[in-house]
Amino acid sequence: MAKTAFPFWRKLSFRQRAAYLQKAADILKANLQEVSRDLTLEEGKTLVEGVSVLLKKLKSGLFM
Repeated sequence: MAKTAFPFWRKLSFRQRAAYLQKAADILKANLQEVSRDLTLEEGKTLVEGVSVLLKKLKSGLFM
């Protein structure tokens, strides 16, 4: 999938890429509880830890 998408992504400007990444971050924020539950199931974290991890990553720009 990434291999197929890369030629499209490569042609985007920095501003266009940033807009896509911001939209992804907005979606994660809007679905914070659901994504945190997924982290809990996937990584064995408590729900509080899952929320904390996601919020830290969003604040650091990792998902932006």
